[in-house]
Amino acid sequence: MSSSDSEQSDSSGTASSVGEPRTKGEVISPPRSVSPPPARNRPEGRERTEPARQDPLILMKSGRYLPPALKRKMLAAQGSSTDEAGQRVSWEMLKKRINGPVNKVNTSNIKDVIVELFSANLIRGRGLYCRSLMRAQALSTSFTPVYAALTAVINTKLPIVGELLVTRLVIQFRRAFNRDDKDLCISSV
Repeated sequence: MSSSDSEQSDSSGTASSVGEPRTKGEVISPPRSVSPPPARNRPEGRERTEPARQDPLILMKSGRYLPPALKRKMLAAQGSSTDEAGQRVSWEMLKKRINGPVNKVNTSNIKDVIVELFSANLIRGRGLYCRSLMRAQALSTSFTPVYAALTAVINTKLPIVGELLVTRLVIQFRRAFNRDDKDLCISSV
């Protein structure tokens, strides 16, 4: 650019070099070069896998959140529940359907929890129910009357569940008594 060209551009109001104002208050910034982000090198066995291609049981047990639509899609793609993996998945779902209501039961929502538990397959999951109830009662002994009321209602319709719970509590008490574990003895009584 010659000196006459720069004088002409100054008089017309356009910038003669980068950073000088073109018009009042307007500044031209230099063009930025956009570079792609650096590629991260992953070790050989650590590639990311798509959630739909993994085993649904592994994903459910991993603790990661899976949207309900994705769970249904994965379970439908897996096929029937007669194979071993399908039975494991249905067992995990039954465990969640029983553990959830037992953990959230209190005096104000016991009616809703009873309906929710009866909608689950308590005949198949009676062991899960007993284990969940015993664990919850041992952790919070202040809710013992609520758990007793819950079990009393379930026992009226399904006496086999109440019988199993009493049997397990007696076994737990005997083991705790033989080990001199006072806390476990008190919580199982």
